[in-house]
Amino acid sequence: MRKRNKNNVEDKGISYSKKILKTFLVYIIVGSLITLIGLTTVERYIISITSADDILPVNIGKLQTEKSKIINVPSEAKDIQYSFDNTYYAYLHDSKIYINNIDNGEQFDVIQESNPICYFDLLYDKNLIIYFTKITNGSTTKLHLNTYEIRNKRKTDFIDINVQNFSAIKSVEMSPVINMIYVNVEQGKNDYKTNTIYKINLFNSVSTVKSGLSINKMLMLQQTDRVYYEDSKSNIYYSNTSFNIFSEKVKMIGIDANDILYFLSNDNKTVYKVKNNKIQEKISLNNTDIVNTYSNNYCVYIIYDSYVINVSSVNPQTAIGKISKYVTFEAIKDDKMYLRADDTTIIQVEILVDKVVIDAMSDLVQETEEEETQVPVKNNTTDKNDKEDKDDDNGKITNNDENIDNDNDTNTDNKNNNTDNDNKDDNNKDDDKDDKDDGNDEDDDNVHIY
Repeated sequence: MRKRNKNNVEDKGISYSKKILKTFLVYIIVGSLITLIGLTTVERYIISITSADDILPVNIGKLQTEKSKIINVPSEAKDIQYSFDNTYYAYLHDSKIYINNIDNGEQFDVIQESNPICYFDLLYDKNLIIYFTKITNGSTTKLHLNTYEIRNKRKTDFIDINVQNFSAIKSVEMSPVINMIYVNVEQGKNDYKTNTIYKINLFNSVSTVKSGLSINKMLMLQQTDRVYYEDSKSNIYYSNTSFNIFSEKVKMIGIDANDILYFLSNDNKTVYKVKNNKIQEKISLNNTDIVNTYSNNYCVYIIYDSYVINVSSVNPQTAIGKISKYVTFEAIKDDKMYLRADDTTIIQVEILVDKVVIDAMSDLVQETEEEETQVPVKNNTTDKNDKEDKDDDNGKITNNDENIDNDNDTNTDNKNNNTDNDNKDDNNKDDDKDDKDDGNDEDDDNVHIY
């Protein structure tokens, strides 16, 4: 009897040990699974973002990438702007503009003036910086417009704007095609501040477009002299009048290479494409959890918490790149997206770009280069800089206001002549040649920015 009890005790001890062992093994397995899931998540959302294969959300597909890059930046480099060709990045610090190479991180140049620099902008289609210096005398601040051509390190001075109770330049929009600049300036004292939009016709005049509003966002067309802006109450204006073509409240989000404006409904469900002040297309969004929007004057993007779409593409619902919770979206230039990982680290990754978008970009760049090659230039730089300019195709902004009218008149005359008599083709060619020569003569008196 005692032996049987002893065996029972031993059996119970063995059974209890087995339970402990099983429990221990379960904890090991569960812990291993948790660790594996954690490492997989880290690999997917951190490591993969700098690897060759960028994993996109489910039902989106897999984006084929070839390169990604880690860019180390100074800790003071905030609000970085990136050049259109992904060669340089620039930032404003201590009233100076610092320009660095993206490839090697080395400093390329520093723009410094006798008066503090208060604002700068890197143009969307060439390596040209426009910037403003300020000097205050009492309640009046003089803002002076300058340009800096990165390739030749050449500066050019332009026009002044006198502003009362200046606070800050909030944004600047410029068209390199028509040589117009719109400047959104914040004015006021203490807690009461409003905005004034100034229009600059280079070397010619400065005029006021709108004042007395709190203006949050401003856009301008690139081919036509039109400006649109949105106030703090979500009211949208075109030039100096209200812009009411929508049946619901919307906000401006960008413009594309074809001068199509994009508006997003306040419920984030619909994107409106507007051309010539008429709604051209509506895009219903599958995901309304929008984090931000971005436009680079070529395309318009919507940023979600884990991916980005290009609503100006032929496939507006398709993700073009991935974002994780460990990074913050900064910009897109051409086929590169910039994500900030921390104060000193930027990640550059390749994104999916539609062929249509690539063609549009190439066409605009080619048109700009052709204009820069053909149009004579006047400027106030030195002879040495003039000599350098002969080999430079990047830094010029041409004034085409008169040429557009001349070209339209010429085309109309040629069409009429061809309709009346086909035998006048040779004469028309001669007339076209004369018209082009006349256009170039007129352009000698126009203003151009380097």
